[in-house]
Amino acid sequence: MGRSLTRWGAFVKIVVSYLPQSLKKNPLRAKKYRQRLTYHNTVTNLSDLPVEIINFIAERLYYIDQIRFRAVCKRLQSSIYNHIKFADRLPWIMGYNSSKEIHGGLIYLYEPSQKRRYRVDNEILVGAELHASKFGWLLLSKKTKSSTSPHSFFFYCPFTGEIILLPELDMGDANRATFSTAPTSSDCVIFVISIHLLSPKDVDYKFFVSTCSPGDTTWRSNLRLYETYGGLMFNVAYVNGVFYCAFHAYQMMGAYNHALQEWKVHPYPPVFKRPIVFERPPYYFLYLIESPDDRSVILLSKHYTGPAEYCLNVFRFDQSHMKWCRIENFTSGYSESHDHDDEQTVEIENLNKRMLFYSDLNGLSLAAEGEASELANTTHGNYGGGMVESSCLLQIYDWVHGGDGALLKKVWIQPPHTR
Repeated sequence: MGRSLTRWGAFVKIVVSYLPQSLKKNPLRAKKYRQRLTYHNTVTNLSDLPVEIINFIAERLYYIDQIRFRAVCKRLQSSIYNHIKFADRLPWIMGYNSSKEIHGGLIYLYEPSQKRRYRVDNEILVGAELHASKFGWLLLSKKTKSSTSPHSFFFYCPFTGEIILLPELDMGDANRATFSTAPTSSDCVIFVISIHLLSPKDVDYKFFVSTCSPGDTTWRSNLRLYETYGGLMFNVAYVNGVFYCAFHAYQMMGAYNHALQEWKVHPYPPVFKRPIVFERPPYYFLYLIESPDDRSVILLSKHYTGPAEYCLNVFRFDQSHMKWCRIENFTSGYSESHDHDDEQTVEIENLNKRMLFYSDLNGLSLAAEGEASELANTTHGNYGGGMVESSCLLQIYDWVHGGDGALLKKVWIQPPHTR
């Protein structure tokens, strides 16, 4: 018992040593904490600590460790604020067997900071198609037997097991979907672009943008067009009230402003429009990356120049001025893909201390802070069943591909932060 009290006293002293540094800007709060901590140096139970100190400890734990921390007792569960941050600075990876639909209802979560793998098995995932992964939630759909609404949509959180059902929707042959905020938020909107390539000739409209929110009973058909835009869509993103879609065949990005009910198309930067050193035009893989911090969308293009060599071109779309800016410090091989005239039409800028994560279904722009500071100005591609391709020597995710992981389709996923 004496040894445990000694350890507890040492633990409290560590907490005390950290707190004054974070309270220097507020002397009154600092004095209050010192008075409370002087008393609590004598406590012998973690749950007896002030709520502020409990939250101070919790926000320095990784997501999984914080769950265990909350589970210690009811006091900790009720004391930790819902908006508390986690120590996690890197996105996780979700792996699953799929050609298009998830096989067996089994997925794996890979936590990079402590290199842990977690197995998640849920029957609702059997036969589901994954459309988006954001805020710790998955947006999925399943085919139904209905002739009028053949797809049922739903949200699933693999971290908590929560399920949120959505209305059924009649989608086209080609479709992409995403959502604005966490489905538990009151302002969450789900967006689906649907293109009917195989519709009968007497069907007028072929291109649809449909929206709904959790709790709705039907989808709203917000936009209907005759155009199919070539039918090939890479991926979609949502930033600052605008739903973006990257097309390939038509060399442009579509943008749907939800509040204005307005659809616009924006041509890609000149680098995509002409072959330079190739006998035939290079095939670009395009990825949209959400950058909510500066309220913009980032376009990352990738094309291979050899068996293991590729060029990256990274642009930011300035929504306020409707123009593209090239991100110089994230671009590789660009000098071979443009000429002087192109430079005159695209402004050059830098995006410092950021990390770009891209995949077939989602893209993230995150601040390189804390444990992730060594990954500043790096890109990490996660698609198909291959390895994560990183533009840095520090391979954070190389362990994911061991064993069965090498055969799984992968997508980025983050713990369900509620801040």
